[in-house]
Amino acid sequence: MTKRGKIFIFLSLFTLLLFLLFIVIQKDIRRSKASSVKIKENITEANNQNKKTITGSEDKRKNQPEEKQENSGRINNINIKAKGAISVKIDKNGNKQILFEKNADKRMQIASLTKLMTAVIASEFYRKDLTIKVSKEAVRQPENIGQLKVGEIMQVSDLLKIMLIESSNDAAYALSEPIGENGFVALMNLKAKDIGMKNTKYFNPTGIDSEKGLEYSNYSTPKDLATLVSYIVLNRPEIMNIISKKDYNLYLKNGVFHHKLETTNKLLGKIPEIIGGKTGWTKEAGGCLVEILKTNNKDNFIIDIILNSTNRFGDMEKIIKAEEENS
Repeated sequence: MTKRGKIFIFLSLFTLLLFLLFIVIQKDIRRSKASSVKIKENITEANNQNKKTITGSEDKRKNQPEEKQENSGRINNINIKAKGAISVKIDKNGNKQILFEKNADKRMQIASLTKLMTAVIASEFYRKDLTIKVSKEAVRQPENIGQLKVGEIMQVSDLLKIMLIESSNDAAYALSEPIGENGFVALMNLKAKDIGMKNTKYFNPTGIDSEKGLEYSNYSTPKDLATLVSYIVLNRPEIMNIISKKDYNLYLKNGVFHHKLETTNKLLGKIPEIIGGKTGWTKEAGGCLVEILKTNNKDNFIIDIILNSTNRFGDMEKIIKAEEENS
């Protein structure tokens, strides 16, 4: 073969390679654009849903009659201070059995139990290695928990741990910023509707009560929260892994030690059956608490939820003791 012929073949192959590379790049661009459009469609749909429901939803809430504090379910006569509570046994297929309930359908403020839905949205819309630059607005959130600094670069996976273990408002707000707080909250409400939370409304990703009044603070019911926690138990193992930790030494991606995280859940590690949980408290919401317990059947779990209590850990211990006595 002549030298000219070899050059011709080489150029032909090189041109073919460039053409194939161009096709691959175009496919990646189209896939990326499609993913971006899908997220925007979800946010638009969620925002439209918010606009349709916010006025009627809040008017209903303002006029909601005071409910009697009734106990029902298989377990009776648990004397607790909480204004609302529920205990539900679930299996791996999502089948539920209510063991105990008190005002399970009553709407109440939920404080930092909000962060469970924040974690769901962040887990489902972000890559866990996505990095977020901590903003001034994030650090300005009430309560100085999480040791975050303005300009600090954090991975989503690290912010999730800080938010769920320490209940950091700063971390929760930071997680909303790639989408924008309004869009993120719209997705929270869309997800709530999607999984069947009929009496829940989110206004922020942190659980902080609004200065505008109680009608603009995040609210839910014990029954709706049981639906959310069931969804997490069955579908979000990465969240379960985080809320099962009593403490955690946080190292950043570059290997630098950030700080030691310590859970706000005082019963985690104290009661062996508890495999995860989340706390919440504000002046208006009172003490709120979620605990997830293992049972003798490895396919079953118990979800216990308390809202608006002056002694959330004491109430929870009473519920767990009653469950043991009636098992």
